[in-house]
Amino acid sequence: MVTENKITLLNEEFENEKTGEKIQGITVIVDGKLKEVMDILITQNSIWGTYPWFLERGVDKIHPDDLENFKKETNNCKAFECIGEDDDFIAIKYNDRIYQVKADLFKTIPAPYFNFGQKVKLKNSDDEAVITDIMWHSTNQEHYYFLIVNSKKKSKRYLESEFLR
Repeated sequence: MVTENKITLLNEEFENEKTGEKIQGITVIVDGKLKEVMDILITQNSIWGTYPWFLERGVDKIHPDDLENFKKETNNCKAFECIGEDDDFIAIKYNDRIYQVKADLFKTIPAPYFNFGQKVKLKNSDDEAVITDIMWHSTNQEHYYFLIVNSKKKSKRYLESEFLR
């Protein structure tokens, strides 16, 4: 895990590409435990859900630009973060992949405590792991995760209770 706590502030000037207007801005780079806390706060203030779509539910549920890629993502247990909406579709994100889908199939769930790419420590091991997948167990009403441990993707499901916080 990252142990160095570090905050870097970058004072920058940004230019609006359309108007040419220039404004001052600050970029904040956070590392260490503070970053972990910030990641948790951001995750817990977002809307998460499952999207139990299969081809039989209709191709009109998925934006045409996203249909082929979303077919590969189909799994009614995956936990998606809702990151936006417009008149016709919501934008849902799984790891770094974003899809536009109809809202009627989106089923909200609690936000996960851990997020994609986050480094975690297992309670029963000294190994560091990285979260690759976040899933939702609808019967048990809890998240489970898939991990990479020592550069190897594990097939075991890990519950939040198995991680050190």
